[in-house]
Amino acid sequence: MFNQFNSNYVLSSKTNDANTGTNALKLVCDTGTVQPPLGSGIPKDTIYGSVMLGLVNAQVSNAKVPFSSEPDSLTGYMKGTVINGGLYMNMKLYKAGVNIASATYFFVSSKTSYTRFSVPVTYSQNIAPDTMTFTILATHPGLSISADPSNVFYIDDLTLIYNPNGINDIQNELGLSVYPNPFSTETALQTDKISKDATLTVYNSFGQHVKHIDNLSGQTITLHRDNLPSGLYFIRLTQDNKTFTTHKLVITD
Repeated sequence: MFNQFNSNYVLSSKTNDANTGTNALKLVCDTGTVQPPLGSGIPKDTIYGSVMLGLVNAQVSNAKVPFSSEPDSLTGYMKGTVINGGLYMNMKLYKAGVNIASATYFFVSSKTSYTRFSVPVTYSQNIAPDTMTFTILATHPGLSISADPSNVFYIDDLTLIYNPNGINDIQNELGLSVYPNPFSTETALQTDKISKDATLTVYNSFGQHVKHIDNLSGQTITLHRDNLPSGLYFIRLTQDNKTFTTHKLVITD
């Protein structure tokens, strides 16, 4: 998801200190003067890194992207140094401008190595969204001291999980693996047991349905890239109303 973010200043950057792959997101805090709406305007105030999906020309109120699926949880890996305050991560899903679901994560304790986190997506209405906001701030708005100039955060492998109960069921039953991953032309999905009349669905990093294959049977499924651009994708294999989702699928050029 990192490549879909726009960063503010040098407080948010790409780093090669990654959990997997070659890059991760790094956010830091510092002292400086940033005018509203992005800062307080106070000289030598503590300022913090931030990233938002769809942010253009610092128009925070318009920072939304198209999104049409219904994830159950948000997961990822984090590490960092926290002196005071912490990090705030929030995803909101909207339908016709109305907030229908959200997921929030706070990172408040220092960790020297990448550690997995998982937070549920809580829905107020049982309908599919049409847009999403996704925000990461190197500050904790719920604390009296929300940030510190020495705070540093690393974030990697952000993943949206769909139907976790189904994932557990079919993972035990089918034992799905994908190789090669990353791939550039085609990849193979291998199951330990024979699947029958299964459906494979591919989603991009915005949760948009970009490809599906129906009536799959056997133990090996070949997925062709076709016209999909390089980037991060998620796959869902459905059979008998049970769903398995890999953490990620990466297409390279």
